[in-house]
Amino acid sequence: MLDEVAERAFWSQVKKGDGCWLWKGPTNGRYGRVGRRTYAHRVSYELAHGPIPEGLFVMHKCDTPLCVRPDHLRVGTPKENTQDAVRKRRMATGDRHGTHTRPETVARGARHGTKTHPEKVNRGEARPQAKLTEEQVRQIRGLAELGEAPKLLARRYGVTTTVIRRIISGHAWRHVV
Repeated sequence: MLDEVAERAFWSQVKKGDGCWLWKGPTNGRYGRVGRRTYAHRVSYELAHGPIPEGLFVMHKCDTPLCVRPDHLRVGTPKENTQDAVRKRRMATGDRHGTHTRPETVARGARHGTKTHPEKVNRGEARPQAKLTEEQVRQIRGLAELGEAPKLLARRYGVTTTVIRRIISGHAWRHVV
């Protein structure tokens, strides 16, 4: 909490009116700043209501980033903050999202990371969720060639028949020969 002198200095940076009370001091381009890492609206909230509970955001009811009027501020969870931004159309979703407005910036096809740096892609046993080993995949393919039913192979190896069929067809575990 600020001492009395600092509190007076804080409020001297505020233009009060009937609506929003706007921060006149330094900004980060969007929000008012007090010092290097503190937002003015958070200071205002703490002066009026006390400490901000751990992990919560101070949100603007008025949707004016430079507003520091205490009754225009409330606390909310990160989820509530995101939902508020979506509801107020401050967050690009759907057709307004960058992948739709600038599709050329999305790395697809030959520009995708899996193609430009295949050595960084975990395959087979290196994947944390892998249920089979490369040796088991070779066994499955061999048994399938001998006529073993995918359903029986799935039961034996503890995976689904879809996984077995993808292994047999070469759609899964392609790197294993």
